Amino acid sequence: MEGEKHGDHIEDDKEILRCSGDHAWIFAIILFSYGGALMFAGGVLAFLARKASSKFNESKFIGISIYNVIFCLVISIPLAFIMDGSPDASFLILTLGIFFAITGTLFILFIPKIYFIFKKKRQV
Repeated sequence: MEGEKHGDHIEDDKEILRCSGDHAWIFAIILFSYGGALMFAGGVLAFLARKASSKFNESKFIGISIYNVIFCLVISIPLAFIMDGSPDASFLILTLGIFFAITGTLFILFIPKIYFIFKKKRQV
């Protein structure tokens, strides 16, 4: 059976189910507030730990990681809401945002350590 054309897209026989409610925005606000509070607490801890010994000082990298995660979320969440009519595109945007946030954080935190280990091996 061929799909029917509605506006700019063709509807095939896929059924898209979506949970919704009158107060779904309250859950979203609570969820984003909790994530924001955790980000803020991480930033405060990184700021307070900035004068620690240089071997254990990761506050700069933690701050950059927090910036990276916030940047990815600021880009991906509005794009996902803009693409709300297409669940596949919305899912792809959110997935890529999460992927780049996590991958970037791991690189920011671990690449300097790996570099330090290889640099130390050369000096020995």
